[in-house]
Amino acid sequence: MRKATRITEAMLLEDLKAEISRDSLRATARRLGFTPQFLCDVIYRRRAISERLAAAMGYRRVVIFEREKTGTVSANG
Repeated sequence: MRKATRITEAMLLEDLKAEISRDSLRATARRLGFTPQFLCDVIYRRRAISERLAAAMGYRRVVIFEREKTGTVSANG
């Protein structure tokens, strides 16, 4: 089993930009199954990276919660 590589959202955007620069916006959009306008909106942060786009690029979203400080948790959570 291959170990997953964790990256930040900014790193995924850089990966997308690199794919576009190797080919073109239109070709990358076609290959990934999106419109060029959608990818442009993602690059300029007018739209969020969707689960579908991440999957098309070979990634999946993983959310991690970390405790900021030690102590007890109240009954309300």
